[in-house]
Amino acid sequence: MDVPVAPGWASVVVYVDVAVVVGAAVLAVVAARRRQGAPGGPNPGGLAAAALVGWLGIALALGSAHAFQARSQGIPWIALGVGAPIVVGFVAFFLFPQVRRIVDSIPQAWLLAIHWPRLVGATFLVLLAEHRLPAVFARPAGWGDVLIGLTALPVAAAYLAGRSGSRRLAVAFNLLGVADFVVAIGTGFLASPSPFRLFFGQPSTSLMTVLPLVLVPTFLVPFWTLVHAASLRALFVAGKVPGHSAVARKPWRQPVNRAHGAASR
Repeated sequence: MDVPVAPGWASVVVYVDVAVVVGAAVLAVVAARRRQGAPGGPNPGGLAAAALVGWLGIALALGSAHAFQARSQGIPWIALGVGAPIVVGFVAFFLFPQVRRIVDSIPQAWLLAIHWPRLVGATFLVLLAEHRLPAVFARPAGWGDVLIGLTALPVAAAYLAGRSGSRRLAVAFNLLGVADFVVAIGTGFLASPSPFRLFFGQPSTSLMTVLPLVLVPTFLVPFWTLVHAASLRALFVAGKVPGHSAVARKPWRQPVNRAHGAASR
């Protein structure tokens, strides 16, 4: 079976997007823990970097071996590539306190703003115009990602500024982001050569199952899904605990030494 090849410009866009996401994630963890005066112990930034780079390395290795490539017969392993990282992420969060501390140290504004690289979805629209991806997948996935990417920074800024209704806006943003993934993954899977294919138009979504575009469903989508989950959890906690929401909007504020202030007076 012939292996589809992505155009060079699309490869550059995807690899740059992945590098930006990994770099932003590591920097956010390091900055949050340092500015909040985290106690000594294992370096959370190093742990986050190792986890992300290891995950990315696995996705690259399996992609290079064509493990996720769409085939009309056999098991569609791309489904495992999408779902396994999400399951592992949830299990790690609930089983390991260190993981929970790392996630809880990340400001809500960052959890919202990190979705701006989802503008990479515009790549799907260009590939649609070049007749490399089917409309049933490229249009909802592409426009959905572009919408989320364009609104990520304004929603984060509104939350950080504590504007009226910003918490509800952040919740709606996250839910729309998850819905975008459900539609994209669903249409992408059903338009890909496999025993479960329902959309038989040409071209198929087989291009999304080989490098570098396979990094979108096996790395970027699970990463952003976990970020959505972390953001929604923090938003619901902020809505239930009095005063928590206001504190969460100012993650970089240093604690005031009240004893020192009293002594100076």
